[in-house]
Amino acid sequence: MLLFAGVIGLGRSAFATDTTLTADAHVNSARPTVNYGGLSNISVGSGTTGLIRFDLGTLPAGTVGSQISKATLRLYVNRVYTAGTMSVAPLTGSWSEAAVTYSTVPSAGDVAGSVDVTAAEQFVTVDLTSVVQNWVTNPDTNFGLALTATTANALFDAKENDETGHAAGLDVTIVSQGAVGPQGPAGPTGATGPRGASGSTGLTGPTGPQGAAGAMGAVGPAGSTGAIGPTGVAGAQGLQGPVGPTGVVGATGPAGGQVYSANIQLPDGISSDDSTGGLVALPSGASTASRNVLSASLTVPQTCTASQLIVTTFDTNAGSASVTVQVDQATAAQVNTNYTYSTNLSCTVTTPESNEGSSSCSSSASTTLTAGEFVTIVAFNFSNTDAYTNARLLVSFVCK
Repeated sequence: MLLFAGVIGLGRSAFATDTTLTADAHVNSARPTVNYGGLSNISVGSGTTGLIRFDLGTLPAGTVGSQISKATLRLYVNRVYTAGTMSVAPLTGSWSEAAVTYSTVPSAGDVAGSVDVTAAEQFVTVDLTSVVQNWVTNPDTNFGLALTATTANALFDAKENDETGHAAGLDVTIVSQGAVGPQGPAGPTGATGPRGASGSTGLTGPTGPQGAAGAMGAVGPAGSTGAIGPTGVAGAQGLQGPVGPTGVVGATGPAGGQVYSANIQLPDGISSDDSTGGLVALPSGASTASRNVLSASLTVPQTCTASQLIVTTFDTNAGSASVTVQVDQATAAQVNTNYTYSTNLSCTVTTPESNEGSSSCSSSASTTLTAGEFVTIVAFNFSNTDAYTNARLLVSFVCK
């Protein structure tokens, strides 16, 4: 489209026209094989070079170089990383927007113009009159322009930018060689051309409003019963029901066993010099030397079977030690003699090294105790007895 610009001298008028931007891209020295032709911005500076090319076919037919009175490159600054000067030079070889890379970009000629780039969101212009005059005179040399910068680093809108949408432009002012003549008469209407091919189907229109509901149809026959579905998730627990009536009292169960126990305090550093195992048992307060035997005694009120022997030792010793505990029958007279016990209801409890707590042993054996008999709980066979300090034995068994 040609626009009237004004009168330059007698009989000479000037017209301005926009040329067509056909390609824009940039190349990057840091990525020499990557193509950036499809991006929405043209990068210039910091190793990148911008490329743009215009088609001069919009100029009037027969235009010669001497008719180009002004040619101005117009660029929109999208972003400025570093302010500085940008230079513009004509390219000397062909290139393709979709394929050009830093490795294939043609060389540039002499710098034709420059401009300071200091702020974003504004247009900058460069006078390229001599470059365009040469392109009009020698159309085969129109390979486009290279945008370079040694100090500036900025982005300019590309034709693919659909946000700000300010693609590069080349404004050319043309001076006519003579006065413009009067408009000639309109030519006759040409014959109607052949009908063109049918266009492609348009986009589907919006969905129309819902129609009125139709009349209800007749009820169909009942279908067959479907398969039973999977069991559903268990529901939440219901509220607690009322308390039911008291049940019938059950039969009296068998009498439970009697638990007997004894707590024996061990003298500190009890002697362990009995080579026969220390089978002498003395009651509390006996005057005869007990060697390494301690005992506690009780009378069983009825005949029963003694079992479930459990022995626990509590001590604060600093070394490993052990003691054997057993349950047996003995009369009062036997307690004060060298009586040899023959029961199998016994166990040995061992205190581990540096244990400051408790240790236990138990027996699954049993023995019969007769009513009225004198039953003795005997502790003997002490090992490393000097290790015992403030120690005691807790002994229990069940008789039923």
